[in-house]
Amino acid sequence: MPHSAILAEGVTKHFPKTGRLSLGELFTGLHPDRRFTAVDGVNFQVPQGEVVGVLGRNGAGKSTLLRIAGGIYSPDAGRIALTGDLAGLFELGGFGNTLLTGREFARRYLEMFGVERARHKALIADIGEFSELGPYFDERIRTYSAGMAARLYFSAATAIPHEIYLIDEILSVGDEHFQAKSWARMRERLAAGASGLLVTHDWSAVIKLCRRALVLAAGRVVLEGRSDVVVAGYLDLPRPAANRARLVDPEPGSLSGTAGEDCTIALLIEAQEDVSMQIAVSIETLQLGIGWEPIVLTEFQEVGRSRGRYKVGVQVPSLPLSPGEYSLSVFLSTAPDADGGPREILDARAWTYGTGWVFKVEGQHANGIAPFPVAWSEES
Repeated sequence: MPHSAILAEGVTKHFPKTGRLSLGELFTGLHPDRRFTAVDGVNFQVPQGEVVGVLGRNGAGKSTLLRIAGGIYSPDAGRIALTGDLAGLFELGGFGNTLLTGREFARRYLEMFGVERARHKALIADIGEFSELGPYFDERIRTYSAGMAARLYFSAATAIPHEIYLIDEILSVGDEHFQAKSWARMRERLAAGASGLLVTHDWSAVIKLCRRALVLAAGRVVLEGRSDVVVAGYLDLPRPAANRARLVDPEPGSLSGTAGEDCTIALLIEAQEDVSMQIAVSIETLQLGIGWEPIVLTEFQEVGRSRGRYKVGVQVPSLPLSPGEYSLSVFLSTAPDADGGPREILDARAWTYGTGWVFKVEGQHANGIAPFPVAWSEES
C-alpha cells in the first residue's frame, strides 16, 4: 500500500454556538450544550500520488475539514498528519492583505515558501501571465473582483510544484478558458506525483481527479469508497430495474487479463422473460483532470430473444493495456425497434450508476496506458 500523504484519525472540531468563551471554557473546552460540532470523528487516508474527493451539502463540514488539514484550525480531538510540503488553494490571501498589489502578493508568496531570489523574476512573470490580470497585476488586490483575486491566488499557488494540494472549489473560478487552463496545470502537477484533497460540490470534478472519495453529512463520513460508487450514492441516481433481464455478478477475481496476451471477458446474463437483448462493453481508465476515458469500446451485439441463461465472451486479442485496474462497464439493452426508436436499458454495470466492475490487468509494465507495437522508418 502506498504511503499516506494525508492521514486523519478521529478528527473532531467544535465551535461555540453563540456568545463569547468564558475564561474557564478557554481551558476546559466548551460544554456540549454550548458547542456546534462541525467535524465529528473523521477518519480518512490520502495515498501519496492520489487525490481524494470530499463531497457534501452546505454545512456538512467540508471546508472546516480542509482548513484543519491546512493548519488554519486545530482539531479538538484526533489528529491529522501531512507528509510533504503543502499548497492550500483556499483563502490564499490570508498571509497578506488587500493593500498589496498582485505583483507584491506573488513576491510574498514565493518568499514564504523559500524560493531562491534568482527565480523570483521568472516566476512572478509566470504568475502575472497565467492569471491574465494584465495591468491589474500592479493594482491593489482590494480593487479586484472575487474572480480576479481567485485567479491570482491559484496562479501563485501552482507556479511552483508542491507535494500536497488542498483544493476548495477554486478550479471552478473564471470563465471556461481559465478553468481549462487551471485543469491543465493541476493535471501537470498531479501527474508528476503530487497528492491532494479536493473539497467541492462539483461531483464531476471528483470523477475527473479522484479514484476514491467520501461524503460528509453533519460533520461525519456517511459514505466512502471508489469515486464512481460514492458519486452515484451522493446523487442517488436511479438504476435500471433489471426485472426483465439482468447481468449476473462474476466470481471475485474473474475479471482479469494479462497484458499482451489474448483475453476473454466472460459474462453471464439471465433473462426473466422473452425479450430481445443486446450487450455492449467498454474498458475505461481514469485520466487525471479529464475523467474516465474509454480505451476498449464495443458495438452492441445480440445476445438472445427468450428467457434463460446466456454466456457471453468478449475476446480481446493481445490485450493492449498496461498492468493496473480499469473500470469495466457493461450495458444490457433491448434491441432498437424497426423505426430506430430508443433502446431500453435492461441492466448496467457502469461508473455512471456506481455499479462498475473492476477489470484487473497483470503482467509486465510498459510505457503508456495502451501500448501497441509500432514500426519506425526514417528517410533522409
